[in-house]
Amino acid sequence: MRRSKPKRGGALKLSDRPLCGIKEVKPYDDLRWRDLSGLDLRSQTGLLQTLGFNLKTAWPPRERLPGGLDGEPVHAGAGQEPAQAV
Repeated sequence: MRRSKPKRGGALKLSDRPLCGIKEVKPYDDLRWRDLSGLDLRSQTGLLQTLGFNLKTAWPPRERLPGGLDGEPVHAGAGQEPAQAV
């Protein structure tokens, strides 16, 4: 029986990861490529400052975000890996 060679480049790139739903957020969670759209984060203002996220993070609608946020949270270096944003 002849074995075929594995194809190179078959691994998913980080940007190809599907959004994953999440039910709870804790301080310092890595929320890159996560779907938070079902959460109510209105009372979580301080928590948001501790989270890692990227442009692929799906946020809840504005009415379920802490007051003072206009749409999706942003930070310096948005879209970069956390280590690159420093």
